[in-house]
Amino acid sequence: MIKLTTYTSLIFLFITLLACRKHTNNPCDGILNESPPKKIGILLYHKATGDNLVLSNPIEETDIKVVALPSGNTINNWRLLKSANSPFNGMLEMAVFHEKAEQHSYKIEIKGMGTFAIAYSISQEKTDDPCKTYTYPMSGLKSTDHDFEQLVLQDKPIPNIIKVYF
Repeated sequence: MIKLTTYTSLIFLFITLLACRKHTNNPCDGILNESPPKKIGILLYHKATGDNLVLSNPIEETDIKVVALPSGNTINNWRLLKSANSPFNGMLEMAVFHEKAEQHSYKIEIKGMGTFAIAYSISQEKTDDPCKTYTYPMSGLKSTDHDFEQLVLQDKPIPNIIKVYF
């Protein structure tokens, strides 16, 4: 009987200790403090005809290689969007994971067409959010070696999507 009372008391003490954990008033507890990747889009157009080159030529993902500059590392976080009746049909979309303020550059090689380079800047801005003290907005997406323009739909410029002309 004494053993049963002892075991019951120990179990009760254990449960009480677990239930009495201290709670903090930190509003950031339990929040993953990671930003989703930023996305950039590149549409390739023929300079003279205005045709979307990905749609008018048989270009597939296997024909494209994206290389980070100056490191030369091959990047795999991109895809070709192919959805009929979409203004983004034939767009190369890249997900970028930068949280460091600096200029970023890539060289994109397309079999049978050639290469072109793009660049953009990431800046660091202070916020009032105690859980995420800085944001890292992207700006200045451009082609550094081909004519380009920002995509405009219904008279509204679409951020971080450009049309590159070959």
